[in-house]
Amino acid sequence: PGPQHQGRDHPASPEVVYLELNSVEEKNHAEGESGHNLQSWVSGHHLDESESAAAEVALGRVGAGTGATVGTWRGSDHARPGGVGVGTARRGDVVVSAVVAVNASGDPDDGSASGAVADGTFAAWPADDVEAFGGRQNTTIGVVVTNAVLTKGECLLVAQSGHDGLARALFPVHLSTDGDALVAAATGEHAAAPDLVRVLAVAAVERAVRVAT
Repeated sequence: PGPQHQGRDHPASPEVVYLELNSVEEKNHAEGESGHNLQSWVSGHHLDESESAAAEVALGRVGAGTGATVGTWRGSDHARPGGVGVGTARRGDVVVSAVVAVNASGDPDDGSASGAVADGTFAAWPADDVEAFGGRQNTTIGVVVTNAVLTKGECLLVAQSGHDGLARALFPVHLSTDGDALVAAATGEHAAAPDLVRVLAVAAVERAVRVAT
């Protein structure tokens, strides 16, 4: 519960700030970009009828994703479009969905970049003539929602697990130029082990980032 008013509990409403657009030129470019509709994404991801019915949401560089970029850790010349993405993971009756606005310093990654860094073969480090790791401020924000029964503390753990989804889809992640924030909410319809919900949250956030980028 959140603060009380006239003897009644009111839900706490978390707020996060989304940073984007480093210049007027970037803003003008962003406004010229268009997002793609979630319905087209749904058709390729085999979601069930109820999810499809709720899928009238725009994705890509629209809304919170307008002007979003990824890849700026190597300098603005390496920036690629970010945007808004969604992802859903389920086991039985338990469903976890994530909506993420991706405006990250790092690049979309399938694990190959981190593997190359570990092997000493990574060749895409920032050049000497750019400010190290971009210098631009970025923010990736999102919400993770489940129909499971969770306590407030368990929702915090689910939100923390969502950051693992970011780390699976972006590299590098959580740099000093990133202000990443995820919040989690539960509608309380189905009993479920919190760790199951956390596993699903990782997968849902990872997919949402990949859809956005």
